Amino acid sequence: MQSGLFGCNEASFRCQAVVSWKAFGPWVRSEVAIQGCSLESANLTDAMLGAGYAVQGANLTDADLTGANLTDALIGADLATGNPADLADADMEGANLSGATVFEVDMTGAFLNNANLTGASGLETSDLSGVVWDNTTCPDGMNSNDDGDTCVNNLGT
Repeated sequence: MQSGLFGCNEASFRCQAVVSWKAFGPWVRSEVAIQGCSLESANLTDAMLGAGYAVQGANLTDADLTGANLTDALIGADLATGNPADLADADMEGANLSGATVFEVDMTGAFLNNANLTGASGLETSDLSGVVWDNTTCPDGMNSNDDGDTCVNNLGT
């Protein structure tokens, strides 16, 4: 097992990141805890931040997460400081958040067009004001277009 900043320039990361990975044949399993990061306006298009990733108290305002895979990720407040994660105005078009745990996240004005939230939990604790839902698969499997272009009424799994 190795540890370090996985593919990141430490000076530009401005946060605490503990990354470990272990190779299993051709596959790599990572366990990542990213706390208090400032990734404002970061280009994370098609990022693979799924199972094994915990993003807590990070600022991802205006970040481009188009097509990102956040399956089974943990996204939320930093439990040590209480600072919420910030995804305000983030572009998450086509992102996969199926099975993710999302708690106490500012998602004000985020774009969730064509995103998959199937089985995601904790969204009811987040600020979803002004979220753009278009053809979004809600946590309970409903399509946002079938319920007034929103998933707010379909957060239960």
